[in-house]
Amino acid sequence: KKVEVDRAGLAAALRRVIVAADNNGAVYLDVKPGEMEMTSSSAEVGTANENIAAAYEGEPLRVCINGNYVLDFLNAASGQEVALTLKDAKSAAMLMDGADYIGVIMLMRGPK
Repeated sequence: KKVEVDRAGLAAALRRVIVAADNNGAVYLDVKPGEMEMTSSSAEVGTANENIAAAYEGEPLRVCINGNYVLDFLNAASGQEVALTLKDAKSAAMLMDGADYIGVIMLMRGPK
């Protein structure tokens, strides 16, 4: 399952959402055809949600990932678009900026 998003848009939205994440940086990505919703929450700060446009066709998928690691990848990437490849909610996520820069991030298991 491949999701293509604008790198700068994803980075900006993720920076806003991660403010409300717990210390572990957990951010939920809900991927649906045409969009990706990012959600994080903590007892101290509350909840944050952001939606961005995404090129994706397939069944809806919800994963939990460390937003700090995704931001590290996005800051190092230079392309306008990045691709996020997911197998399921328990496997690793692969981020690609063309063929030049590839990152692999293990998904987290968060509460439902």
